[in-house]
Amino acid sequence: MNPYIRSAPRSTRVLTIAHRGARSLAPENTLPAFAIAARLGADLVEFDVRLTRDGKLAVFHDETLERKTDVREVFPGREPFRFSEFSSDEIRRLDSGSWFDRELSRPAAERVGYLADLSPEEEAGARLACVGLASERVRIPFLDEVLEWARTASVALNIELKPAPRRLEPLVRGTLERVVAAGLADRVLVSSFDHEAVRLAKRLLPGIAAAVLSANRLAGAVSYVTEIVGADAYHPGSAGDCDAIGLEDDPRTGAGLDRELFQSASEAGIGVNVWTVNDPLRMRLLAQAGATGIVTDHLPRLQRVLSG
Repeated sequence: MNPYIRSAPRSTRVLTIAHRGARSLAPENTLPAFAIAARLGADLVEFDVRLTRDGKLAVFHDETLERKTDVREVFPGREPFRFSEFSSDEIRRLDSGSWFDRELSRPAAERVGYLADLSPEEEAGARLACVGLASERVRIPFLDEVLEWARTASVALNIELKPAPRRLEPLVRGTLERVVAAGLADRVLVSSFDHEAVRLAKRLLPGIAAAVLSANRLAGAVSYVTEIVGADAYHPGSAGDCDAIGLEDDPRTGAGLDRELFQSASEAGIGVNVWTVNDPLRMRLLAQAGATGIVTDHLPRLQRVLSG
């Protein structure tokens, strides 16, 4: 039984889940971001896994490479820079850290959203975390590297599966095989927007904790998660066009929150871990409503809310 998920509905403590690591303090989906999240005391580190062209398991979010790497300079003329069209050796050549330094050097209003509203203290923390971080050595990690790091880190892992068309089974099967080989199956939660990937994961390894990701409201969410997919947790979005729980209806009071969802999930023994929540008021409303976990880009912010 995975203690980070299946016991969550019976726990009064909200799980802190670091979205792509501590990505407000270091480049997302990199070992430095994961190490900072673990050092800060995250319950889970969330990250994404994709297959390279030659079938290796790498940690990266986007379908294309240009947003968070130097792929344009290293491989000019390879547009549209689809991740799945690059080999593992080519992926290893890319710098996945310099963009973060450049982003922090821009005026706050011009930065990517989760770095645009940093308080002076948070920005100082981000800059301090980057001191000594040699950007040219920050690479896209491979799953085996992250699992090796996690063996001695006091943190669980939320692995989001990003299957490409017709490559779903190699991704799911390969990820589970590496997790089992590393001896970390009891510290891993797999999740995906591709619910067939979640169902396959549970069929291949019934004991693995698994979650259904959704950006949209699901009819009969609890029965869908448990009976149709066979998962252990539901991960709904909570903001903008990705509001699956009604928080966006009135984010100041939470009047529109689907509180029945949290109650029925608790009664069914499944977790509801909400993403991606960066506003302290929203964090507080979700904790009060019964969220078992909160996914955030701002781990210290969430920890302050939960400890207050």
